[in-house]
Amino acid sequence: METIESPLKKLRSALGWSQSALAQALGCSYSSIQNYEGGKRVPREIIERLKSIAAEHDLADIALELSSEAWQVRRVFQPREVGIPGDAPAVSGASDKSLRRKDSSGDREACHQILDRILDSGDRVAIAAILQNLHALDLLVHSNQAKRRSGNQKTGSATRVK
Repeated sequence: METIESPLKKLRSALGWSQSALAQALGCSYSSIQNYEGGKRVPREIIERLKSIAAEHDLADIALELSSEAWQVRRVFQPREVGIPGDAPAVSGASDKSLRRKDSSGDREACHQILDRILDSGDRVAIAAILQNLHALDLLVHSNQAKRRSGNQKTGSATRVK
């Protein structure tokens, strides 16, 4: 499965810059760049500086991508968090344990039914919220999978050395 690369990381790669060099150019910390590339929300003023840097280096395609809000991770509500009714299950009748099972076809069906109801409602605000959250969750899943793969590779190589 292909991972999604943020335009921030694309820009840094196209310029051949390290995270430290980009941090210095933006006037922020190295850890901020790590966080942004890891999916943390990028402040508007940093995005504007990134677009300027892209434009200065004739990387209009990346500048345009930076202008899109689609790539930015938005706040994702966790089950039972404020904003989601505390007594409402994450999925109708689904427990946290059942959602982690690979064979939770009933839970998948319940999720599909909820999505279908919202999409069929035509409520533009609800549909936009779904799309934003699904995109953010997709980025989170890809990031976590990449970290696990990276950790497994490091663990595997460390095991071979022993």
